[in-house]
Amino acid sequence: MREKERFKVKQFVYDTGTPAFQVQGRMPDGKQVRKNVQTFHEALQVKEELELKARGQPVEFVLRKTRLTQEKLAEAEHVIRSLENAQKAHAHLKGKSLQFLVDFALANYKEPTTRRIVRNAFTEFKVAKSNTKRRPRTLDDYDTKLGSLVEKHGDTWVDEITTAQLEQLIDRTNEGSTQNHYRTMYATFFKWCRTKGYCSSNPAEGLEIAKFDQPDPAVLTLPQAKALLIAAQAYEGGVLLLYIVLGLFAGLRPAEIERLPWSLIDLKSKLIDISGKVAKRRKRRTVELSDNAVEWLIPLAGKSIFPKNFRRHFDAIRRSAGFKGSVSKKAGDDALLPWPHDVIRHTAISHHFSEHEHEGKTAKWAGQEPEVMHDHYRGRVTKEESKVFWNWTPTTIHDEATTCARLEDAAGRLSCQRQIPMTLGIRGRDVQAEMFGSKMACSAANQNRAVQPTNV
Repeated sequence: MREKERFKVKQFVYDTGTPAFQVQGRMPDGKQVRKNVQTFHEALQVKEELELKARGQPVEFVLRKTRLTQEKLAEAEHVIRSLENAQKAHAHLKGKSLQFLVDFALANYKEPTTRRIVRNAFTEFKVAKSNTKRRPRTLDDYDTKLGSLVEKHGDTWVDEITTAQLEQLIDRTNEGSTQNHYRTMYATFFKWCRTKGYCSSNPAEGLEIAKFDQPDPAVLTLPQAKALLIAAQAYEGGVLLLYIVLGLFAGLRPAEIERLPWSLIDLKSKLIDISGKVAKRRKRRTVELSDNAVEWLIPLAGKSIFPKNFRRHFDAIRRSAGFKGSVSKKAGDDALLPWPHDVIRHTAISHHFSEHEHEGKTAKWAGQEPEVMHDHYRGRVTKEESKVFWNWTPTTIHDEATTCARLEDAAGRLSCQRQIPMTLGIRGRDVQAEMFGSKMACSAANQNRAVQPTNV
């Protein structure tokens, strides 16, 4: 005979008008029970639990309405029992819910990896990049930027490297562009490691990107550019004159000059073919040579474009032109000007833009984006200065008029004030060159458009 049910479910409505359900009845000891719930299904569940309690049966075996399949229910019960057993054995797990453990696993789980220590992975990385025809300069950059990682964490498993460890390797006192370059290198390396299965995530993605203001490119004043050309002419038979000319009058990047063979220079057609093997990011372009550039290049035809001991030669020429070297400090360096980054190319682009007044034409000539021309090169030099600049030849460069023929714009703001003899010390012999300093009597904007003039 079926036992009489002690509890019933009744529907009612709150004073607010919200419908609800009440489970009511008495326990065997006579205690009255009333419990309100929102849905009929919840009411049935409460009623079943109370009936089991009244009969003295375990409540954990209550039949509950669920969307889980029988398999998922069995798995859930197994996991909960495992958690309960673990909590008995490990005090630090007591009070931790199943949801907490699931969230922790999702945040920290890593796919099984093929383990490699950083040093061995970097060696493989270099070989792989070399096999994909990366340029020597790029491979050297990997050594420079990733060297500190290998030095400090070379014996650490790749999958154990953290974002915090990478952050400690970046000198945040450096310029923002330098910081971001390191971040890019780390991201490239760990992205490659991830494709090889050496790690399941890229720790460099968590590194903060440095924010910085992009400075306007510095350009050489006419006296400084002239001093550089004369110094290059006089130094060791013009061993580096070709390099200076290609940068100053053709606007080539230093790395492009280094890779440029004479076979791509056509003096008859006045063109340089910057092939994909030479160009930055392998984007081919054609550079038109100015008439004065051709005059400089003709007597240099066939000479080495990027000779041995380049850095030593270049530093000597820079010092002769009034700028510091870069390899080692020498007596008198404190009195010289710092050498701005890529200043030869920036000077070329500024004068080309000033002469042609066409962003697209100069951008194509220089291998740059048009918006870069507008934002960074407009107004860097005057038309009068560019007229002098593009008329310099191996012979006219020594003519006083090519630098100081009273450069004056429409407002009369720029004029040559004085001339001071300059002595260039070239390998133990003095080469006298009449140079001219220029005194700027113009607005602050004009004063900031170039490197401060040397005392020449």
